[in-house]
Amino acid sequence: IKDILVIADRPEIVELIQSAVGKESNIGNTRDPSGALTSSKRQFDLIFIDLALLGDDIADPLEKIMQHFRKFHRQTQIVVMTSKQTVRQAVEAVKLGANDYLNYPIDSAEIRLVLKTARESAAKRGGHADHVSLDDDASVIEPSVPAPDDARFDHDWALTLIGRALDAVKADGIEEQPTAEG
Repeated sequence: IKDILVIADRPEIVELIQSAVGKESNIGNTRDPSGALTSSKRQFDLIFIDLALLGDDIADPLEKIMQHFRKFHRQTQIVVMTSKQTVRQAVEAVKLGANDYLNYPIDSAEIRLVLKTARESAAKRGGHADHVSLDDDASVIEPSVPAPDDARFDHDWALTLIGRALDAVKADGIEEQPTAEG
């Protein structure tokens, strides 16, 4: 994991991620999720996003962020950050395609665990073989190596994260809200 973007408005979060990562990665930061879309055509291996910056309905802005950055680098991994009270948003984000989540307050050990998981996932998917490059007018050139068929891996990973989120909800004594189905 070489290039990391942190979309967060609290400097202490950026500093905590930087200290957990060390000097092995380049860290970029923006406080504005929509600004990240308009100003960055840079490839990032990992993106941390504070869900509070996306508002109450995270689906549309999160999907735009994932599509934008994965257009340039299909293996970009997304880690969402949220409070324990809004863990359902983290579950929704994982269902939408985020790779992992962190609950506030975040500590260095959790960040290192996320980084370890991200590295393992990148290795299983073939590392950085499918970075795409841009031509002069910034249109996407197709990668020379097709991405591996790992849909089953993504599904299993999502189920694991959803289970973790539900366990966290139960451990914190937060009651689950009944759904329309029952």
